[in-house]
Amino acid sequence: MTDTFVLKLVLTPLLIAAASLAGRRWGPAVGGWFVGLPLTSGPIALFLALDHGAGFAAAAAVGSLTGALAEAAFCLAYAAVARAGWPRALAAATVTFAIAAALLQRASLAPAAAAVRRSRRWCSRWRSCRAGRRARRPRRRPRGTCPRGW
Repeated sequence: MTDTFVLKLVLTPLLIAAASLAGRRWGPAVGGWFVGLPLTSGPIALFLALDHGAGFAAAAAVGSLTGALAEAAFCLAYAAVARAGWPRALAAATVTFAIAAALLQRASLAPAAAAVRRSRRWCSRWRSCRAGRRARRPRRRPRGTCPRGW
């Protein structure tokens, strides 16, 4: 128990500090990318798995992903309404976040994950079929040349 407690106290603040230092060193764009990474939810999922088991950590990870999707809806709504002024944009984005979170909480992410897997398989099959067609195409003769035997 004390090992995970020390890890909890040290790991997450170190990751946040590393992201902050990277932002200072390489600029705000790199810092933004690092802040966008799951630097806090990743270690928390690890701690939950160590303390409560893999099933509990998996359920918490699904909740974390649901929150991230609702946050993305907030950002999109804010960007869409931002020209109307920040109070309206904030209100619209907050309502969008609440609706997205409520809908996503009721929905299961398993069908969406299965659809992504199916689409990836379909895309890879389509690419391989296209590559096979390209390989079987006859080469075009340059203009002005006759086929063999003529």
